[in-house]
Amino acid sequence: MANNYLIVCATSIGQAIAKNTTRYMHPLGLLTPDAAATALTWWIVRDTLTASNLWVRISANTVTGNSVFTFKIGATSATQTITVGSTLTGAFQDTTHTDSLVSGNGVSHKLAVPNLGTSITVTIIAFQIQADSAQAGVVGSSGPTVEAAGFVDYYPMLGYAPNPGVSIEARTALKVEVAGTLSNMALFVYENTRAATGSLKSRVNGSNGAQTVTITGSTTGLFEDTTNTDAVSIGQTIGAMLTAPTGAGNFYTGDVHTMKFASAGQIIGACDPRASAEEQAAGTTGYCGFGDYVFIYSTTPELNVKTKALFDFTLKNLCVYILTCTLNVAGTIGLRLNGVTQALVVSANATGILEDTTHTVDVVSTDLINTILDASAAASGVMDASFVTYELDQPSEESIMPLSGNSLRAVSSGII
Repeated sequence: MANNYLIVCATSIGQAIAKNTTRYMHPLGLLTPDAAATALTWWIVRDTLTASNLWVRISANTVTGNSVFTFKIGATSATQTITVGSTLTGAFQDTTHTDSLVSGNGVSHKLAVPNLGTSITVTIIAFQIQADSAQAGVVGSSGPTVEAAGFVDYYPMLGYAPNPGVSIEARTALKVEVAGTLSNMALFVYENTRAATGSLKSRVNGSNGAQTVTITGSTTGLFEDTTNTDAVSIGQTIGAMLTAPTGAGNFYTGDVHTMKFASAGQIIGACDPRASAEEQAAGTTGYCGFGDYVFIYSTTPELNVKTKALFDFTLKNLCVYILTCTLNVAGTIGLRLNGVTQALVVSANATGILEDTTHTVDVVSTDLINTILDASAAASGVMDASFVTYELDQPSEESIMPLSGNSLRAVSSGII
């Protein structure tokens, strides 16, 4: 049975791309457009994979011509492409084409906007990867970072890599709910005029892991540990620690910190480890997507953060890290499926890690998924979540019934 993984970059507030503009985006973590077609925006593949089902969500569009999304492999335009017509909004998908990937390929997204109208706003780009008989997941966060000389900061391996990183590791330490092996830790540095050496280290359970990326002084480009690995088990935490080089000059890291995660499952969700960055106030409800900030805008339409599943899987083992909770009535954080809150939720009534390890939700390829942060029952206080993660598990063959190339929910779910 092939293993499938969902690759998502997103921002719930959207990225507006102006007319007569071409932008490139890294496929993991926060959706951050870049003007240059360089390795800054690449996810470096370390397996033999098939990519398919390129999918985008457009929340606003005043461009009066065709805007074109293209799946990129290095500098080459691959076969997957999506054309968004004049002033159209909503979800768009290439259900026809597939692209073969091999180790060493750099994958990114390109958006070309014509010189017509005003702008187009993107909130989500997603695609599916498939690996026959191989465990080929990936974890990664993105967001350009400027680090002061000699600073030691921590970064999550999912969602938003803040600028700069944070000094409290617990905010970035994602709990692993599926065992696997981490490898190929990588970081892109796009400006570096400091002569000293810096480093990026893997972190497992609050200690240094085996992986170290050495960042050569006065050198830019991709840095990667291609030798060492970290075996992680259920219940452990993972993250990254960046030690910036000392001395005068600039040190700017690129849009992403990534590691291959060889596992049958996948960690997906949202993360923003900054304190008080997006507090959910009493009496309000917010939503965030996958690969996103935990960006909590009660005025943002939920539709903007809904991601299409693209293939069948099971979500379970919800894990939430609460930085602050002063609500007078407990809030709720959990999974939404097609606009309906599921049983996979936690009650936000304390700080620290909160989990639902009991419930599971079967998801089919056409479902829309996102997270709800609901403080509507409270009259006072706030809650502030650093990360919200789920385990994406491959469906059992018994739970999916094929039919003419499509699939149905398990009969036990009560939906046919």
